[in-house]
Amino acid sequence: MRSKTLIVLATLSLFAACKMPASQSAPDHTPIVEPEPAVLYGRDGKPVGAAPRGAVAEQDQSGGRMTLLELYQKSCEERDALLAELELVRSDLERTQTALLDAQQRIAGYETSSTSELQSVDALRAENLDLAARLATAHIRRMEAEKTLLELRIAMLAEEQAKSVAAGDSGTGEHAPEHKQ
Repeated sequence: MRSKTLIVLATLSLFAACKMPASQSAPDHTPIVEPEPAVLYGRDGKPVGAAPRGAVAEQDQSGGRMTLLELYQKSCEERDALLAELELVRSDLERTQTALLDAQQRIAGYETSSTSELQSVDALRAENLDLAARLATAHIRRMEAEKTLLELRIAMLAEEQAKSVAAGDSGTGEHAPEHKQ
């Protein structure tokens, strides 16, 4: 132990000897005049810069160990709160994406059913138009048939009248009674 202290003392004295100036001269009694630093002015015309030399201000105690521990604790709490909020946002995002996919699938289904419904509506309209054309044709044919039937009846009645007139002239001269149908 003693040897260690001797080594330490020897080392310290060696370093102290290196630190001393080679010659000590008498100090000059002339004061050293330092030039005044240049003053910078801000936009408002007031001087800007560091505090003047020799100004003493109360130091901020924000560098202490307790302050650093408090700041660390606050940052850990903020981190935990942000992680919880991030998880909530992620779950909301997943739910929204799932709802969006479901909505897109429903829309695709609606578009498919809408397309098939429009095709069936078009087919029914075409069928309705065809049936209307057939019905109009059937009405025309029925009316033509009634017209022909009426013309035949008129012709038959005219022929019967002509026969009865001819039979009445050749016989008694009386008119035969008309047939009602």
